[in-house]
Amino acid sequence: MSSSAARIVKGIELNLGKPLPGYDAQKRMEPSVRADLLGNTTPNLSTRKSAVMILLYPSGQGLSFVLIKRQTYDGPHSGQVSLPGGKVDESDASIEGTALRETYEEVGVEPNQITILGQLTELFIPVSNLLVQPFVGIVAQKPEFSPNLQEVEYIVEVDVAHLLD
Repeated sequence: MSSSAARIVKGIELNLGKPLPGYDAQKRMEPSVRADLLGNTTPNLSTRKSAVMILLYPSGQGLSFVLIKRQTYDGPHSGQVSLPGGKVDESDASIEGTALRETYEEVGVEPNQITILGQLTELFIPVSNLLVQPFVGIVAQKPEFSPNLQEVEYIVEVDVAHLLD
């Protein structure tokens, strides 16, 4: 990993160790109308838990992360660009385990290759009534992605430097 990438990772680790901006930051960035047709605006008794992975990897002199373009299907997240992730299964030992399992299922990166750096504030998604726990993970080298074509139309690789610019 380049020294530039190592500095970014160190900064991420340091910031994940501090109190997160959480719900206040989410409120500032969300659309003015954030409810689905059912009127969900906050988690309720039927809300399901899910997890996503911000998977970082060395790329050139910096870092990249992976997004997926979901297949088109009859559902609220059809055709969306998103982080790899999904709903908690009974077989998952933890919510972190969900993020690792879903990353493997959707983009083919083995859970034992991923080091979890931390997690971000959970986010409620009204349209699907999901409470999503984001995790930040890193792998030592650029993965050979193997998208699950039943769920993923294609992979999108994003250079972290573009977000920091």
